[in-house]
Amino acid sequence: MPPVGTHGRSTATDRSKAWYSNWGARLDVQGWGQEVTTTGYGDLQGGGNQDLYYTDVFAGTSSASATIAGVMTVLQSILRARGRRRLTPLEARRLLRSLGSPQQDDPSVPKGARIGKRPNLRTLVPLAANWKCRSADFDGDKFAEILVSSSKGIALLKRRDGDFSAVAVHNNGDKLGGQWQLDTADTILGPVANYDASNRAQAFVASPRGVGILKLAGNALTPIMMQPNGTRFGQWLLNIADDSFGPVADFDGDGAAEIFVSSPWGIGILKRQGNTMVPLVMYPNGTFLDGWRVNTADNDFSIAGAFEGGQKAHIFVSSSWGIGMMRYDPGALKCLARIPNGTRFGGWLLNTSNNRFGPVGDFDGDGRSELLLSSPWGIGVLKFANGQFTKPMLQPNGTKFGNWLLDTADNQFPTSRDFDGDGKDEILVVSPWGIGILKLQENTMAAPMMQPNGTRFQPGGWLLNTANDWPGSGANFTRTDLHSVLVHSPWGIGLLEMNGNTMATKAMKQNGTTIGPWTLNTDGSDFGHGI
Repeated sequence: MPPVGTHGRSTATDRSKAWYSNWGARLDVQGWGQEVTTTGYGDLQGGGNQDLYYTDVFAGTSSASATIAGVMTVLQSILRARGRRRLTPLEARRLLRSLGSPQQDDPSVPKGARIGKRPNLRTLVPLAANWKCRSADFDGDKFAEILVSSSKGIALLKRRDGDFSAVAVHNNGDKLGGQWQLDTADTILGPVANYDASNRAQAFVASPRGVGILKLAGNALTPIMMQPNGTRFGQWLLNIADDSFGPVADFDGDGAAEIFVSSPWGIGILKRQGNTMVPLVMYPNGTFLDGWRVNTADNDFSIAGAFEGGQKAHIFVSSSWGIGMMRYDPGALKCLARIPNGTRFGGWLLNTSNNRFGPVGDFDGDGRSELLLSSPWGIGVLKFANGQFTKPMLQPNGTKFGNWLLDTADNQFPTSRDFDGDGKDEILVVSPWGIGILKLQENTMAAPMMQPNGTRFQPGGWLLNTANDWPGSGANFTRTDLHSVLVHSPWGIGLLEMNGNTMATKAMKQNGTTIGPWTLNTDGSDFGHGI
């Protein structure tokens, strides 16, 4: 059901089940079952021209199913436009079931009849697209700030003891540095990285007008690079309508990040050079890189990591054919390994139609990145060395990691960071039961922290409820030697930090309160959650 008072008529509890609703076990997801505005009937405005007929009382499963179909169309379109592999039906069902606004009770219809969650594109898009975390150290003090956007503008928020302060706030319409006119309605913020080797993060931005890189200067974000649409970076023609930017990493090993770019034409790696960018490499679709055929309609280049150790990052690529590992060498992008679908890593059958890849982290502490993969079968860790993939850990669904019961049908793995300060990365896991931290332990996982929904993390008393909470980003907000988790909910935002077998609340802020000139409203804000 829609929110109470919609069009002045709705009286049932928002997100509750209508008496006429259909439901079942295959797909638990809900849309509005009444008060939907659409074309036809003519009862909304009257008149004799049927081309202008509208109604605001479209209802039933006809409206609810159309809403969900629209959500999936938008989601798949975004993935296609940003160069990401589109979701399989199984992946789409898993995401719709696990993410969104929870079903609620109504006095007349209790929620025992399960219709599932209402989709929330703000959480669906970054998880489906494997977008990266936007929280990073913008001011150079070794602690991360939170880059947040809303319909009003953008802000950099910083943890101050148990509270937050505003490092920078810009309203839509402002000209940043007198050059970039801010409009969050059409601007994509991020990826965030150290593009100028200054040991400070900057934000890449793209809009229909062009691209830029924003750097914090005092209390303002200022462009250090801006170029309009139609600019040529060497031979790469900038066209925001079909260019996709990311992943970002130090691909050439010089201490500054480069940005991977793809389009319907092909792929490239762009490097900032003064107030513009230059391509390190460019390859049109159809090129064979050591046997791997570049095809941006089918290839997913969204994951990067130091898979061979050191400062130089590699690119993990997947397609309907299989997986590969690529490395930039001076003047060329080389494919170091190609593994077709159907290959078995021990008991793991590679199948990119239902395997999901990421997050990436140094799970064993050897200075090299490993890759988490999950499927309807279970989870595993892939390691790359000497041109080959190995599998230090594989576990099927139903395995107990300590007391955590693995079930990839409803477990999500939004991020990996060093949550306990031991120099190894752990994996944050979220489910309808609660949250946990998973740690690689020889050929299995341990769960050093797990807490059920209803737990209050002290001090401060953040009430855990994964039906509403989205703990999606990990960064060093409070300490340089370990990472905390940024969580937001309909109540507000918080920072949670591992504390023994539970978590401590390091900062909290309620919606409606101000952080400097920024008024917090998580419902209309994007916190850049990602891996």
